[in-house]
Amino acid sequence: MSKILEEKFPGLLLLEGSQFSDERGALEKPLWNSAIPGFRADEAYFIQSKKDVLRGMHFQLPPHAQGKLLYVARGKILDVVLDLRSGSPFFGKSASFVLEAGSARALYVPPGMAHGYVTLEEDSWIHYVQSGNYSPEHERGVRFDSFGFDWKISSPVLSEKDKNLPAFSELPILF
Repeated sequence: MSKILEEKFPGLLLLEGSQFSDERGALEKPLWNSAIPGFRADEAYFIQSKKDVLRGMHFQLPPHAQGKLLYVARGKILDVVLDLRSGSPFFGKSASFVLEAGSARALYVPPGMAHGYVTLEEDSWIHYVQSGNYSPEHERGVRFDSFGFDWKISSPVLSEKDKNLPAFSELPILF
């Protein structure tokens, strides 16, 4: 059964699932539905990245805001979340987690938070499922270096889209 290891902000959950191994190999189950009541997976993604790739900070606007559950199948990432919920006492604050393969740990990011990560190892594999469907019209982001978080990386590999995201200070109240 999944247990909640940490809840830095309301709804932002670091989970630890179960593991089993024998002579055939290993099985990890990072999520049991009871750990996140009401979470429904509508889409699943598998992302393979080289070392120092930074993806984020992404979110979708209501009514297409999404919850995301992330799991690292190979390698290691530094995962960063920025609270964009205007009524939250943590609005504008960030939290980070190191996720790595073999730990049976997953991170649940609720709607209303921007999310991104940087890969810490070569050939990192990230699997995530999200509630709601991708909607290009509602997709938004915030520039990774604009909200005071120290990524501890001097030359991240970024997409053109992520390089051109607006700064946190330029965002209107969204949630």
